[in-house]
Amino acid sequence: LDSENPIYKTNNPEKLAGCFEEMAEIDTEKNEFYIYSRFLNLMSEMLETSSGKTPRKKPAPDRYIDICREYVRLNYMKKITAKDLSKAAMLEYSYLFRLFKEKLGMSPGEYIINFKIGIAAKLLCEDDMTINEIAAAVGYDDRAAFSKLFRKKCGISPSEYRKNT
Repeated sequence: LDSENPIYKTNNPEKLAGCFEEMAEIDTEKNEFYIYSRFLNLMSEMLETSSGKTPRKKPAPDRYIDICREYVRLNYMKKITAKDLSKAAMLEYSYLFRLFKEKLGMSPGEYIINFKIGIAAKLLCEDDMTINEIAAAVGYDDRAAFSKLFRKKCGISPSEYRKNT
């Protein structure tokens, strides 16, 4: 669809007809989310079956990095892995790894660790939480493993970091 071709054309009218029939059969007493999902399904099918010549744009590599950053920001309190990031961005892990190295100079796993350690350092400065609580708050069940990783990244233990700040 555009100003020169204002009429929608499909390359699969049967599929769209099925969507319309499905929507017509909806019991209006059903959950509004179900009705909304059927509408979104129709819109999706219209995009998929459009006979227009406009190619879909793929997100730029920076957009994939943004998706991963947001995923880490929203999930740092859990055990997350680089594989989780590749699923969130819907990319092969090897491609995501290359993107991270190219754009950020580190692997996805290193990014996750650095983000978590950054949050932990902030909590050590601003909060009275115990080190066990801080470790758990950034997704580590094992205080010893957390402390070892913190020391590796910051050069001092979490206790020393707290004392020095």
